[in-house]
Amino acid sequence: MEICFTINGVRHCFFIPTFQWPFTWRRPGPGPINYPQFIQDAFVLASVKAAVENIGDNAVRDPALKGIASAIGALEKLAGEHASINMGG
Repeated sequence: MEICFTINGVRHCFFIPTFQWPFTWRRPGPGPINYPQFIQDAFVLASVKAAVENIGDNAVRDPALKGIASAIGALEKLAGEHASINMGG
């Protein structure tokens, strides 16, 4: 992403780096059979949540955190009744 501002007729642009996914992840053991991407998806959500917590404006950060909370709920539901996820904070 690039964000640009024009100040006094001069264009100033800043490159915004991004995290790149998917990560290559080897899951240990035989499961979970019903959701083989569970650990990878949890890793991505935890990373995104940590990044979003650094957004400075509440009007932007709060909706993003609500979306992540919804995704974490879906992650837990897909993982099954024996899974418990605590994302902290």
